[in-house]
Amino acid sequence: MENVLITSKEFAKSNEQHVTNVIEKFNYNIIYNSNQGAMNEDALIEVINKNKCVGLLVYSSSDEVTNRVISSCPTLRTISRHGVGLENIDTESAKAHNISICNTSNSHDYEAVADWVFCTMLAFSRGLCKFNEEMSEGEWNRIPRSDVWGKTIGIIGFGRIGSVVAKRAAAFSMKVLVASSTHTKNRSFPDYVQVVPINEVLQCSDFVSLHSVVNPQTKGMIGKEQLEMMKPTAYLINSARSALVKQKDLFEALHNKVIAGAAVDVYDIEPTTEDPLMISGLDNIILTPHIGIYTVETLREIDILAIQNLLSNL
Repeated sequence: MENVLITSKEFAKSNEQHVTNVIEKFNYNIIYNSNQGAMNEDALIEVINKNKCVGLLVYSSSDEVTNRVISSCPTLRTISRHGVGLENIDTESAKAHNISICNTSNSHDYEAVADWVFCTMLAFSRGLCKFNEEMSEGEWNRIPRSDVWGKTIGIIGFGRIGSVVAKRAAAFSMKVLVASSTHTKNRSFPDYVQVVPINEVLQCSDFVSLHSVVNPQTKGMIGKEQLEMMKPTAYLINSARSALVKQKDLFEALHNKVIAGAAVDVYDIEPTTEDPLMISGLDNIILTPHIGIYTVETLREIDILAIQNLLSNL
């Protein structure tokens, strides 16, 4: 029986029976990462080669599936990504070694992430976190906050997630600005969307929501200069990838109140308990542990798709 490696023992933890039903249809032995956290190059090479794994299910965006890993593991035939982003997988190297790659882009994870984006927008606008904290301490402070409806949202990256965020925003009677890019040329857009230069998105939006993939052009695209373009009353929302934002610049912008706040669901290293934003003591930030897609329904769908993709393509 051939072996496949899953890079996290957390995979399908709440959907074990559903995934087991899929596994039983195929004749493969499942090996899980025995340690907590992501797998680096050395760990992947050691486990894959020791067990002659033919398949790899990549669970974390911090797993290091590099050219060194791929070229060092001759038994590997298929890589399945639990999720959509492939930035931590050397896809060119995989192609050169005739290794197939699949992800769960046909899931409904984009709907769950869009919900998360709106959760943070509503929480910031209505001061829900602050009011809850004060009420739990016995305080009764009725301070007017802001509406979400009628405000302007700027969306950078108009793919699967960005487009459904825009749809939700339109339902809230928001003005929707989308940053123009090479990917927006020759595309058709809903009539509730205005495509404008990225500087206009930054300068005019009450909320700026990031949904771009990470590549050489987008890495670090939001830094000191871009944050200073934003309104001092505006919020930055990042549910995409931490590499889109220069984290030191974001910390300084929040500390100096250059912008009103930020909601962050993604980090340079995951899982983390020591990210600078976590230990900053800032009161104008909402942090969550990469749970944008973490709903019962979405996780079940992705868990099943990820393992199906892996085993059916071997």
